[in-house]
Amino acid sequence: MHTRFDCITVKSLRATAAIALAATFAGAAHAGTLGTIALGGGTLYLPGTISNAQVLTQGGTLAGDGIVEGPVSLDANGTLAPGATAAAGTISADSLVWQPNGVVHHRLGANDGGSDHTDLSGALTRSGTGTYHFNFTDANVPPVPGASYTLMTFASQTGFNASDFDYSYTGANADLVGEFQLNATSLVFHVISTPVELQRFEVD
Repeated sequence: MHTRFDCITVKSLRATAAIALAATFAGAAHAGTLGTIALGGGTLYLPGTISNAQVLTQGGTLAGDGIVEGPVSLDANGTLAPGATAAAGTISADSLVWQPNGVVHHRLGANDGGSDHTDLSGALTRSGTGTYHFNFTDANVPPVPGASYTLMTFASQTGFNASDFDYSYTGANADLVGEFQLNATSLVFHVISTPVELQRFEVD
């Protein structure tokens, strides 16, 4: 007997359960029909590909190094966290609607290749007015001055300006300074400076 899930609501989920749920949902959804995974809490860690589903981060976290073959909504109090547990990586999706107070966690390394990414085959869309926040931390090594990081790629974007984004940083260089650049198909973060240790000079 074939079982169809139109909506799965997740309030608290361990990683092992998330893998089983995602695999079950992908297999059960009717071809061409989008079901909904609503994350009310906990973390759904992408094990690979979720097909025929839209994911709503309603207070929960969508994480991992995988693919959502459908739209993602980053709701208020929701979190998007691309990358594997122990290494940087990429979350791919058809599109992303970002609401105020939704947070994206990205790890920044020595270069763009060693950092997290969000890759959208379709549009990045702004919903509402407020804060669109990135929480940066270190990947295998801390970010370096002068490096540029492509945080998101997309086919198009609606409603955003570079000034709409802000960030916090919890890595090794607590006073990291950078700026966002919004292009037609990407959102980039440039590191301007990191703390410089003061040196002692003696004058004769």
